[in-house]
Amino acid sequence: MEERISIAPFRLDHIDPMQALVAEEDVCVPLSFEYPYPSDGAERYIRWRIDDFKREQSFSFAILRGQLFIGGCSLHTFSIDRKSAEVAFWLGKPYWGCGYARRAVEILIQFAFGRCRLETLLARTLETNQNCMKLLKRLGFLFKKIELQYRCTWPKGVKVHLFELPQIRWRRLRCEQSIERKGSPRKSRVLPLHRCDWVVAPLKAASSYSERSMFGFRMCSIHGRLVLILAACGELCQGLLLPTECTQHADLQRAFPGLKPHPKIKQCLYLPDAVEGFETIATVLVDRISGNDRRFGVISCDKDDGWSLAALSQKLGSFSEARPRKQWRDERDSNPRPPA
Repeated sequence: MEERISIAPFRLDHIDPMQALVAEEDVCVPLSFEYPYPSDGAERYIRWRIDDFKREQSFSFAILRGQLFIGGCSLHTFSIDRKSAEVAFWLGKPYWGCGYARRAVEILIQFAFGRCRLETLLARTLETNQNCMKLLKRLGFLFKKIELQYRCTWPKGVKVHLFELPQIRWRRLRCEQSIERKGSPRKSRVLPLHRCDWVVAPLKAASSYSERSMFGFRMCSIHGRLVLILAACGELCQGLLLPTECTQHADLQRAFPGLKPHPKIKQCLYLPDAVEGFETIATVLVDRISGNDRRFGVISCDKDDGWSLAALSQKLGSFSEARPRKQWRDERDSNPRPPA
């Protein structure tokens, strides 16, 4: 069985294996290390990285295959507001082309956007390092610009390519990949992934968060309020529905110009996924909702002057491609199968 790839903070017992791997020119030069690599280079580097990790100035990890040291990766050069940082990674030459770097960087990205709450990741690589550029693109990084001589130890005149990965894009790609990987979900108590599931990822950390599926819609509640409906049922229901009291509609539309009343479901404001800047607007809306902004969400009730979930479900059912069970039964009873 193939040994698992993982990352772990550098330890002093990683000094010897790192020294042996980085001594090769093909590994040392792209890392901007001095070549030939000094005999105490790995020791100085690891002690420095351990110290930075303790002070949270940067986060450097060893890449491990099982318990075997095969490379390193790091999160460094944080912006002043701690909203962006740069990713770097390397592997010993014997481990190139095995898919180990991709798995390690995927774990590092999860750490960056989860534990560090970053908004954007950057990555730089030499123009000559085509394999690294291909890997960054597969991970979702977007090419930003070309720089000249970013580090003094790199060969003169070699161009450096700068890539970036916004957290919004990473969430969306991750959700789409999960849907493609799982396909048609099996019958289980776990709800299938929705195409807009990445939007509500920040809400799921709250203990009061709950969700249910209804006619292909995803009903999301937090703090005891129905706050968001994920929709993917045709042109008129493709994006986000925000259940709100009618008295809040005008105020929310002024604050978020992309919102508009839904033409059929009057209780909800609507943000189509085709609107320009959908990802940005959706992220801001979810941030406000997670901050318990009382303009968002409703408490369902059955009174005539209140917000009725039953009335809403009836309207949602009209958009769904799947027929309600009662309708299916009525059609079955009125059209019996002919005898064999």
